[in-house]
Amino acid sequence: MTMPSNSLQSVRTFVDAELGLYQNINPFTSPEVVNTEYSNFQDQPANLGTSIRLQLPYTPYVNAGIKPKFQALEQNYIDLTVDQAWHNAIGINNFELIYNLKPEEYMNKYGKAAMKVMGDKVGSIIAKNANSSVPVQTVVDGELVATGDLHTESGPYLFYGSQNTAATVAINTDLQLKEAVTAHLNIGCSGSDICMIIPDMAADAILTSMLSQYAGRRNDAITAPGNPWELPDLMMASRRIKIYTSNLLPQHVAGACGNDSTGHTLTIQSLTVDADGGISAIVARSSLTSQSGALKSGDLIEFADAGSLRPRYKTHMGDIVSSNKIQIRVTADCDTDGSGDATIPITPKLYVAPGIKQNVNVAIVAGMTMTVMPSHRCGLIISDRSLYGCMPKLPETDPFESFVQTDPETNTSMRFYRGWIMDQGVKGCIRDLILGTLLVPKNSRRMLFPTTV
Repeated sequence: MTMPSNSLQSVRTFVDAELGLYQNINPFTSPEVVNTEYSNFQDQPANLGTSIRLQLPYTPYVNAGIKPKFQALEQNYIDLTVDQAWHNAIGINNFELIYNLKPEEYMNKYGKAAMKVMGDKVGSIIAKNANSSVPVQTVVDGELVATGDLHTESGPYLFYGSQNTAATVAINTDLQLKEAVTAHLNIGCSGSDICMIIPDMAADAILTSMLSQYAGRRNDAITAPGNPWELPDLMMASRRIKIYTSNLLPQHVAGACGNDSTGHTLTIQSLTVDADGGISAIVARSSLTSQSGALKSGDLIEFADAGSLRPRYKTHMGDIVSSNKIQIRVTADCDTDGSGDATIPITPKLYVAPGIKQNVNVAIVAGMTMTVMPSHRCGLIISDRSLYGCMPKLPETDPFESFVQTDPETNTSMRFYRGWIMDQGVKGCIRDLILGTLLVPKNSRRMLFPTTV
């Protein structure tokens, strides 16, 4: 195979073409889904390091009466960290350069295949935000090495599906999709730029349910000759919700409690309350004693109703009790002891005292019960362009020939460089990128599909 001639312009030609391919690989590399506004935050004045702090909306509190009760102005923020890196490298020897592949075959064969693999790898990492399983990595001798921790600050804690059961219930109708969006809006999530990403294998059942309805114009459009039978946008009032499908959404494997028909019910024993009044961990009892891996990081838990007691979240703004049950996400693996007790670190913190931080409507006390959700395939609802992908521009590779390109539309960057490895008679060609990703918890919701899809 003859590589592009030794000129910077030819390298640039390949990078430009490959970036165009990259953008169209899957929804997790699409500018319609992933917000790349902060891709080159290293260029911002006074911003040092591999993280940028993003400010979230303020949450003002309204007091009764007309006598002023002054409150502190508290900023809400979340960090976006660049700690992922991926590359594709090939070595071509002298004989391959001369005899094997013609120059014009490079882009049509290897270049397209390489970008498909790179795009799927990047997309799969971004998709891991669905169950908060993006690995934390650190730089050791110039290489990124996994620390064993996960980016639990990212990803939803609210969810739709599988309530009060130890087996995931199918989501297979457009009515269920609309119910999920309604719950998302009910708690006060932004109604702008809502999109939904569901497993590709779930799409046909939902399409079938739509075709069984009396909606002639819509159904004719779905089944029209040449139409790929894609899910149409959901129309809810004046909102248009775009639906994407993906084969990259992660399967969340729940701990033993979530997958046990009796052990999935937990009874609260005690609480860990931080100095700011927030409940950050719950000691809860399961019927599973001395169980390793009773709960796993990313497990979802829902508070149960009991008679007139209806534990609910308050809306994100406005201090109004919503219709959303209290749902929490586990942020670290937990075992149960000989009594069946596990200390469960959770997100978000639960605040029960009246005031600016209060986010639940009832006191959390011993004796309350909760349900752990079973294993499932993840789906996502995202609003307000709150899924961030950050792909900063890498430096050039002098003395090796290189080109680094940032796409002006998506802010995604890729580097392509090449050079002879003189003592091996091989020409090395490398394309690489670095990545940071974040999904704002309050503006997202996990959807629980059966593991069979």
